Amino acid sequence: METKTLKTERTDLAHVDHRNITIEENFNARSENNYGDIEGLARNIVANGVIDALIGFKVRGEDRFIMTEGHRRLRAVKLAFKFHSEGKSGFEDISKIERIPFRSASSNTKERLLIMATTGFGKVPLTDLEKASLYKRLIDFDMESGLKRGEAIKGLVKSLGISQATVYNILQLNDLDDDIKAFVESGQISGSTVVTIIREEKDVEKQKELVLSAIYDAEDKTKATGSKVKATASNVKGLKEKATLREKSPLLRLKEIAVELEKIKVNNVRTRVLLELIDGIEAKTPLSKMIDAFIE
Repeated sequence: METKTLKTERTDLAHVDHRNITIEENFNARSENNYGDIEGLARNIVANGVIDALIGFKVRGEDRFIMTEGHRRLRAVKLAFKFHSEGKSGFEDISKIERIPFRSASSNTKERLLIMATTGFGKVPLTDLEKASLYKRLIDFDMESGLKRGEAIKGLVKSLGISQATVYNILQLNDLDDDIKAFVESGQISGSTVVTIIREEKDVEKQKELVLSAIYDAEDKTKATGSKVKATASNVKGLKEKATLREKSPLLRLKEIAVELEKIKVNNVRTRVLLELIDGIEAKTPLSKMIDAFIE
């Protein structure tokens, strides 16, 4: 059946002086060392303007806007203005960024966090650690609103279009030892590799040994190839690819069952009870409340 052609609608797109845009402290999920080449972006923006509109909301009654998404672009615009005032070559003409496009969106905190999680942050993606922090904030927000952790995770999976296994794996990075976090943050080892390590090895000191061993192995390959190599699972020595059933904790086995059920898209009463049981164990929920999950 042929659908009717819709009439064009005007969008709420403003063109704003960058000095009227406020960056909210501690809101942006991106860490300071993950902004990429801002000067390169500034040169591109001076030449072509800001192609993708920044996103945020207008402060009622004021010519002021609160930033939700577009922190790299705004930083590049500010740097371009700074270089222009200093007379730096390549920044003589900033006419294309005197005002920059700004698209209005909800001021609701959860919706703003979801925008950060789904827009991709330009050409520099969020790191696994940044995703872990952002996912936790979204889950905590829903739990504060009365949802159970399992329900909050299901909502996040649906909103982001990713698998439940991916969310569980990313969330594990929030609980890493600070030393291991630093290695992930520096880009010396991938977040997925660390998840593999901590899934099979529970002793923190042994986790560190495995992480360092993987990094050293990757560095040796760097010397051999001459290119930078990030440590991955292939660099981990002494870690079994699959632990035996006896070696795995009951909680880990339950999680594996949940992941496999999610892969084959099984979603019934029993799977929901299983997820509630896992969430209850992790959250140290009182026994009486966990029993309620099994009572119709």
